[in-house]
Amino acid sequence: MAGADVFSQLEQTRLRELFDHLDEDHDGFITHQDLRRLCLELGRDMAEERAVELIARADPEKRGRIEWKNFCMAMGVVLIKLKVALVLISAFKKLDKDNTGFIGREELKRLILEAKVDLAEDRIEEMIRKCNPGPDGRIRFEDFTAALVAHLRR
Repeated sequence: MAGADVFSQLEQTRLRELFDHLDEDHDGFITHQDLRRLCLELGRDMAEERAVELIARADPEKRGRIEWKNFCMAMGVVLIKLKVALVLISAFKKLDKDNTGFIGREELKRLILEAKVDLAEDRIEEMIRKCNPGPDGRIRFEDFTAALVAHLRR
């Protein structure tokens, strides 16, 4: 997994600023309460269970909190997923040459394979099904992005 060393100096500075902002009591750790507070600052509410789950994913020691090193590792994963999502969204837009907001089922499958997204064949088919292709096999951009977000949340 990635640590702070995979980020540029500017990215490390920004991540440190975010970590310090989240670590309101300056104890060197981020808790689920810190995540919930940030969401409220951003005008969103996060369920306590979801916040606990997110912290647990980045907490290999199972202490209910994450330190700087684990925060960086988690952000490395998040940023990789975000980059993949942006590549796929951009590719969808390129395939939708006539700007209808639709692409074909086979085009989406080819897009995923060409983007080298690490997905098994059955997972690709599952993602395509979650995009709700119409009877003509076409997939709406909105359905594609919803399925992509759901996939990335795993």
